[in-house]
Amino acid sequence: MIQRSLILVSFVFLSNLSIGQNKMDWREEYSLRLSDFQSTASQVNDTLKMHSYAAGTAIEFIYQMSNYEFMFTKNFNSKVRSTFNKNASYISTPDSTIAKDLVAFAQYSFDLSELYARNLRKQIFEKKKTLSNARFFRPIYDDIVATLNEESTKVFTQFNFGKNKEVLFLAHQKVKEDILLLSDFCKACKPLKR
Repeated sequence: MIQRSLILVSFVFLSNLSIGQNKMDWREEYSLRLSDFQSTASQVNDTLKMHSYAAGTAIEFIYQMSNYEFMFTKNFNSKVRSTFNKNASYISTPDSTIAKDLVAFAQYSFDLSELYARNLRKQIFEKKKTLSNARFFRPIYDDIVATLNEESTKVFTQFNFGKNKEVLFLAHQKVKEDILLLSDFCKACKPLKR
């Protein structure tokens, strides 16, 4: 008898999850815009007194297959997604310049999420064995999420709502370079077997 397995792991970073789904997958050629922040909390209005921000970026790992299929599957690249949920993302600020700065930070966060999704794909590919348990990825995932949180929080704190653009620029350049180094682990890629 074939048993079906369904595993859903989702990490939502700096976001409020909304029930309505308006997610888009990470694409190298796409840059986020202010119009992508579609939560009702989004507004740029000079009567506001404070800045508020949430980017609904997430790393999702979803697969469904029989135990037999799982046993012989090595490449899970297509099962790991880096997403941006428009409905869960907002920018609320009195200043349009800060709004642009926060969009730039959100793009960094989205790219960082893709980098860590590629790291997850790579580690799953390298560590998955024929007799691996269906939960073998859990410690890998937990470690990646912890590192992603730490890195993003550090850069966001140093970025200081756009007052230190150089920090963001340098961090973003590094993320883009690292994404290129993991080009075999894009969502649609098939890494070469060793």
